Amino acid sequence: MKQVSSCSKEEAMRVLTIALMLIVAAMTVGIQGNSEAGQAPKGKITAMLNNEMQAYAELIKQFTAKYPGTSVELLPAPATSVVRRERYVTMFAAKDKSIDVLLTNCIDTSEFASAQWIMELGNVVDMTVVRENYYAANIESGTWRGKFYSMPHTADALHLYYRKDLLDQAGVKPPVDWNELVRIAVKLKGVVPYGLVSSWEKGNQFMSQYVLYAAGNGGSILSRDGRTVTLDSPENVEALQLMADMIHKYGIAPLDNLSLTTDDARIVFNQGKALFNVSWDYAWGNYQAADSAVKDKVGMPPMPVFPGKAPVSVLGGWGLAINNYSQNKDTAVAFVQFLSDPEQIRFLLAHTKQSYSNRKIMSEPAYTANNPVYTGALARDYAITVSRPVTPRLAEIVDAFDEYVRPAVYNKVSAKDALKAAANKTKSVISD
Repeated sequence: MKQVSSCSKEEAMRVLTIALMLIVAAMTVGIQGNSEAGQAPKGKITAMLNNEMQAYAELIKQFTAKYPGTSVELLPAPATSVVRRERYVTMFAAKDKSIDVLLTNCIDTSEFASAQWIMELGNVVDMTVVRENYYAANIESGTWRGKFYSMPHTADALHLYYRKDLLDQAGVKPPVDWNELVRIAVKLKGVVPYGLVSSWEKGNQFMSQYVLYAAGNGGSILSRDGRTVTLDSPENVEALQLMADMIHKYGIAPLDNLSLTTDDARIVFNQGKALFNVSWDYAWGNYQAADSAVKDKVGMPPMPVFPGKAPVSVLGGWGLAINNYSQNKDTAVAFVQFLSDPEQIRFLLAHTKQSYSNRKIMSEPAYTANNPVYTGALARDYAITVSRPVTPRLAEIVDAFDEYVRPAVYNKVSAKDALKAAANKTKSVISD
């Protein structure tokens, strides 16, 4: 038998060691690398991420240093999610290749995936590793018909903010369920002008807030596979009736909730005019600002639910996707891999105002120690988020909510009749 020289053995061991290191690195983020050619990425790509341009520009420098021969053009993102979605839809409809890597809103992924506008990541992702590292709802929102299309990146959720100082003065603990919140707000009427301010304005904000109440009562809009309408259930009727009663029966929420934008509602609370506010992550930073009337007076307890129900929150956030018309998918995959690497997520946490979907990194002491109230609330609420309906027809369902469901909160129609009409419309939408 021919013997292998010690030099050959050493070389073989060196190659094996490098290969194992690369596999471990890829498994850390769940992306396995270039699945098509097995070659180093090269060439130019463009990316549209978010308004944290300076931080991403620094990461692009690191990426191109790691992969000589690559370049990444970072495009400024539109000011709003609505304008961004319109930009994407126009681009995809024209089979435009001008953006290779894009951040997609969690509510848009199913639409883009069903139209085959974004690349399936299943052949370059180890889903076991993804599930070990990312919040479940972020993964669900990036999945369509059992296939994975969007790598979780930034995270967001609805939270309950409350005037800790005022409840403490009254000897009252924060509410565990919505009935307790109502009782507290009624008891403390007159201490501040409003009990609860939230954005129930038409469109996705109303949808998000309604899902919060419905899911907190065990209700839903669609089945998990998106094929069955579950909207007109008794649990959903009770949830919608509570939203109406907060305004018209108990008088703890202003009618203006139905027209306030998210930031309008935030400003009311920021000025010290409300006991409770349901809003997204960003509100905390505003409440702790130097010129805030509620600085150091705000708490973030668990979100109330209906009595005896499991706690929930509602998912926000964005994922990394790849344009299916991209002419440089290898480099696009490598860039998504790079941005999902733990070291890059830690860098982004330190240099941006965003939160991220990697639950392990979000729970690291280096991040949580500086602001335990806020970071603890994020970790708690992210872990129990539910998605708005995962369907490519979500925009039409949102329109149905505006037409049929919101009138019940105005007290113009019963909650039962409103949801029955909305359910019939939703059935016709998803059956087309």
